Amino acid sequence: MTATDVPPRILIIDDQMDSVALLLSYFKGQPLDILVALSGEDGLRKAIGGRPDAIFHLAAIVSGDRSLDR
Repeated sequence: MTATDVPPRILIIDDQMDSVALLLSYFKGQPLDILVALSGEDGLRKAIGGRPDAIFHLAAIVSGDRSLDR
């Protein structure tokens, strides 16, 4: 990756901080721009505003299908 490249942006949505911490430790040191949301509603806002390249949706409060419908 060159200095002008933009790192891929990923969004992690989970209401369990332990799961978020696990994913963050997995991605540590990778050239990624990581967004975190601790609720489905916050995840929806960050997905729309942050335009991530990939989304890890683990939160049980709002299902992934329901989030996509919105």
